[in-house]
Amino acid sequence: MNYNSYDNPFGVEPRYDFYDNLVTQDAKRATSRTFLGLFFLLLSAYGLIFTVSIILAFALGEDGYYALYSNVYFNTLMSTLPLYVVGLPICYVTLRNVPVRKINRTGMRTREFLALIPVSFALMILGNYIGVAINEFFAILKGDEISNSTIDALSSAPAWLSFVLAIVIGPIIEEFIFRKLLIDRLSVYGSVFAIVLSSVAFGLFHGNLYQFFYAALLGAVLGYIYVNSGSWLLSALMHIILNFLGGFLPMLLDDAMVAYNEFAFEYSELLASGGDIDAFIEGISSSQMASLLFVSLYVMLQYALIIGGVVILVLAIRKRWIHVDNSCTVKIPKGRTGTVVFKNVGSILFLVFTALTMILSITA
Repeated sequence: MNYNSYDNPFGVEPRYDFYDNLVTQDAKRATSRTFLGLFFLLLSAYGLIFTVSIILAFALGEDGYYALYSNVYFNTLMSTLPLYVVGLPICYVTLRNVPVRKINRTGMRTREFLALIPVSFALMILGNYIGVAINEFFAILKGDEISNSTIDALSSAPAWLSFVLAIVIGPIIEEFIFRKLLIDRLSVYGSVFAIVLSSVAFGLFHGNLYQFFYAALLGAVLGYIYVNSGSWLLSALMHIILNFLGGFLPMLLDDAMVAYNEFAFEYSELLASGGDIDAFIEGISSSQMASLLFVSLYVMLQYALIIGGVVILVLAIRKRWIHVDNSCTVKIPKGRTGTVVFKNVGSILFLVFTALTMILSITA
């Protein structure tokens, strides 16, 4: 458009920011409400846990209180159920009126879904190594070990209860929250925008550095599955598979893994010293041999998944197999994504709350 001197006496092309400002404000409100839902979910759950703990401490006394919390069933359920029974309904009510964008149910080819299993497993291992390394760094500074309360609670519980919580209930509810509720609302402003924010929020939601990195990386894959298939149940299935392979199965094989490491150490010592290998192997019982066999198979499966995942991911990037339809209902104005994401009450409260939780997990 040409502007003559009468219309534009200063010779500068005018800027029409009214629409951009309107879109930015709407996006900020929607993002704030979305993260406010997550904040209320965590606040209500932790608030309930704290309130119940205080009441029980006064009602039962010190001995009765510690006796109750030493019960693995009570301790495990108290650390998980408030999130699902109290936090989830409050989160849903908070997000109910936020505008949504319907994700089309296009489905996903079986081979693509299966290919994403080793990719996800490799990313999970990478994220886990990063988390462990960072926690080891803080442990050195602290002068003491840093525990993973979630893993400790599940590993101390009976296997069937850990299976129900970590393999069935947990993945389904988490996928409903972070894929169905969050991505449906955030994808109004673009699918990539929604996947990135939901995956980072998923990592922060776990509340410790052990799980943040691998949860965020897996969240990106799970978000990709949901956006490309339109089914949050399909992303829940992937979540279940990964929790089983990466968490529940190693927990079942924990004692066998210890025996396997001891066997490998003693075997290497005998090799180095020229000891009697045949006598050492003959001394292994049939039950020990079975445990070693199961662990060996699992270790081989791990390596196969990691190597296969890295190869598939490299090929997918080079050949551009990975594609996300980044369509949106409203486009965030260029240069204003940071304002939309960080300059709102909901995001600030959620970030502060999860940061404090992570700090407490390190210092406690």
